[in-house]
Amino acid sequence: MDPPAPAALELGDLDALERALVPEAHGGAAPEGLPLPRSWRERIADNARRVADDPSAWAQESAAWVPRIMFLMVPLYALLLGAVYVWRRGFFLFDHLIVSMHFHSALFLAMVFGSLAAVIVGWGWVIPALFVYANLYLYRLHRRVYARGRFSALVRVLVLDLAYGLLLAAAMGVVVLLGFLSL
Repeated sequence: MDPPAPAALELGDLDALERALVPEAHGGAAPEGLPLPRSWRERIADNARRVADDPSAWAQESAAWVPRIMFLMVPLYALLLGAVYVWRRGFFLFDHLIVSMHFHSALFLAMVFGSLAAVIVGWGWVIPALFVYANLYLYRLHRRVYARGRFSALVRVLVLDLAYGLLLAAAMGVVVLLGFLSL
């Protein structure tokens, strides 16, 4: 038996959302549990109505925020590198920033080639290949730039993968939220 399909957002649901967010516009009292000003709550309800009317607008607005957020991710990755090598003398935050820019540049270039390859082989092959490439590149980077041994480089790659993965997930959440707010 197939699971039930999720219900589509209907106009009645949007009216209920607006009544819950802005009850004073419908003759009710201002909600005590929502600390947001009325203008913000009205904007959220209005944006929800816009998303229901044209979901692609939300996707376009969110996509416009991705380069800005990725620009912030480069120094955050440098801070992660600094945290992984906090006790190592001879490397400063500036050095980690250069390594971070180099690593991200290599990844973005690989994504360009991956996008071209996806036309031929499909994204199902390209995404795992990009993941493997990124980790091998990061491993080699730790071995060459920071002169770490095999085990030390592997542990640092795994720690950075976990930490940066969490940061990227949070950043994509921020992208979606900013895309919604900028409608």
